[in-house]
Amino acid sequence: MSLSDKILLSKDQQEKIIETSLDRLIGNDKIAPKVYAMYTLAHHAKTHDWIKDELRHIINKDFTYQSAGYKAAAREVLCKINT
Repeated sequence: MSLSDKILLSKDQQEKIIETSLDRLIGNDKIAPKVYAMYTLAHHAKTHDWIKDELRHIINKDFTYQSAGYKAAAREVLCKINT
């Protein structure tokens, strides 16, 4: 049995991951889940263009109220999705 270096997700699985990540990002979670949600959404933005606009909007709205760690991750994610 060979192991693949890629994991293929069904459309349904992708939608659930995106939905959960958006919920984490806009919810009252601590910083770490928000940061992981940002990275997850940035990854899925490669194939779902609408995520880029949503992610930019959420990050820009929350940026001034968040911690330094959140801001550092947000800058990195914004650079990734803007290129």
